[in-house]
Amino acid sequence: MAYTIRCADSGADCPGEFAAETREELDRHVEMHVQMAHPDMVFDENTKAAVDGLVRQR
Repeated sequence: MAYTIRCADSGADCPGEFAAETREELDRHVEMHVQMAHPDMVFDENTKAAVDGLVRQR
């Protein structure tokens, strides 16, 4: 089963889109993306909870 997320689904004007076979792998991609593309964003527990709501299983 694959997990996917699109940055634009959060309301951001960002083309970031990620897919991974495991949730852990997807989380690593998202964390790296936030550091590189959104350095002003704080990736805390509230942000992680919001991201969790955007993850889709395929």
